[in-house]
Amino acid sequence: MVCSGKERSEFTKSIGCGPFAIRTKCPNCHKEVVSEPVYRATTNTHIIAILLCIFVLWPFCCLPYFTPCCQSIDHFCPYCGVYIGTFSD
Repeated sequence: MVCSGKERSEFTKSIGCGPFAIRTKCPNCHKEVVSEPVYRATTNTHIIAILLCIFVLWPFCCLPYFTPCCQSIDHFCPYCGVYIGTFSD
């Protein structure tokens, strides 16, 4: 799922999001759902890629963009698309 500009909901609260899909109640449509996790690059992802380029490891500069531990995971409702929470290492 691509976020496609959907706003993050003001209903969100701190829930226990993890690296995998979670079962929770959507704060918007109030359905019991299994969240849809979406990986996204963060500032740390870009910094690691730049450092790899600077230290002449340029063949590996794309590696952080394909490594889940270098990215955050946003959870969305599969029915209404509202943001549920974020997990980051």
